[in-house]
Amino acid sequence: DRHYRSWVDGPVPALDGLTPRDAAGKPAYRERVVALLRGLDEHYMTSLRRGEPAYDPSWIGAELCLRTEPPVLFPPPLAHERAAARLPGSRAACRAVADRLRRLEAFDDGRACFTDGDVERDPELIPFLEGTQEAANETDTEGGELTPFLRLMVQHELHQGMVFWPEEGLSYLMDHTRVDLSGGDLGGVGPSSALVFTDRHALSLAERFLARQAEEPLRGQRLRVMTAYVTEVWEWGDRTLDLTLAFDAGGADVPSLWRFDVPGTDEDPLEKTLQAHAPNPAVEGHGEARTPLHRLLRTVLHTLVFTASEGVQPEPRTAAAAPARPPGDDTPRSAETVFFLATPMNLWAARTFHEQDPSKPPRAFTPAFWKTPAPSAKSPLLRWTPPAWKLPRKKR
Repeated sequence: DRHYRSWVDGPVPALDGLTPRDAAGKPAYRERVVALLRGLDEHYMTSLRRGEPAYDPSWIGAELCLRTEPPVLFPPPLAHERAAARLPGSRAACRAVADRLRRLEAFDDGRACFTDGDVERDPELIPFLEGTQEAANETDTEGGELTPFLRLMVQHELHQGMVFWPEEGLSYLMDHTRVDLSGGDLGGVGPSSALVFTDRHALSLAERFLARQAEEPLRGQRLRVMTAYVTEVWEWGDRTLDLTLAFDAGGADVPSLWRFDVPGTDEDPLEKTLQAHAPNPAVEGHGEARTPLHRLLRTVLHTLVFTASEGVQPEPRTAAAAPARPPGDDTPRSAETVFFLATPMNLWAARTFHEQDPSKPPRAFTPAFWKTPAPSAKSPLLRWTPPAWKLPRKKR
């Protein structure tokens, strides 16, 4: 990371000794800088395909105002929408199942959960289960891979869950927020919700995680969207969050699902849960090292807390009201109404904080953290506090 950040402001022979930052502002050199960025990007993708350590350089193009890809103006179809397109009629069947369950006298909107066993026993879903098995026997490709999406579709319809879309940059801030929460702090947006990530920070973490999985079909592919489905599960009075991460490259492959259980009580420290799913390796002399999965889970769960934190007002958006596509862009868009989450801090300023050496005097760095409300506070909600440099007090 230090190497690439110094490269941006260092002389480059291919640019006649100019720095990439200076050359990006000169029309005569702009194409050369773009070519260099594409070379760095290809090196990143090659490393992913080989399962080697990979560094995503996409932030460089954004900082130099030379994006190699158009900005995402609205999320592409979510994982359950993609699965529904492959199983015609499944979305309507799942909606009918959810409507039937909501009409039951014993239905509890706060605690109802549709399980894998319910999928296998539901008469309206059995035809789709049989169809996926037949597809597996005939083509030896998808088949049962689509079955888990039926649970997600029913769960999403059952509670009419909200879909939150973080602005580019929010993932970076949530990844760099101190982990001092418990499972009881997670949630607050209902029994079922979804987070859709389209920013490169979250997607590159996901890409590097998948690159370590030898049998993963999406290994080495550039992801277009990640959807995190969060469902509260109550059993014997205990609350657990069912977290399913759906990775999608937007191609012919079925979105890849990874499922995690997150304890949801005040007695369960979040850091302990992250360590259980993704232990941090010990790297002597380099401080704390976090795996891509550890950082990804932290980013997702912190974003979940952010959706219901003090001062946050998600803005509803639809594809119909989204900005018009640039010429030649026919990328499909989600049909869901998403609730946009604005970044609470300038991303450039946030990166500046984390790039400086905190060991150098006279300033001390305080990372972002969650502020717990006082007992006398008007609002019981957590508040996100941005990172800051603290100046030492002057001696009297």
